[in-house]
Amino acid sequence: MALQIVWFRRDLRTTDHAALATAAARGPCLCLFVYEPEQLQAPDFDPIHLEFLNQSLASLDRRLQ
Repeated sequence: MALQIVWFRRDLRTTDHAALATAAARGPCLCLFVYEPEQLQAPDFDPIHLEFLNQSLASLDRRLQ
C-alpha cells in the first residue's frame, strides 16, 4: 500500500474528516500541517492566535497517536 498524505490546513478535526477517513482506509498515513506565511503575517493575526493554533496542533497530534 502506498503512503497516504493528509494535509491539515484549517480543519484540525479527526472526527467527521472525510479526507482523513479515506486516507486511513487506504493505508498508512502521513499527516502534516504547514505554517503558511500569509496567515502568520496577516494584519489581524495576533500572537494569541499562534498560541491557540499550536495548542490545537498538539491536541491533534495526541488524537492521531
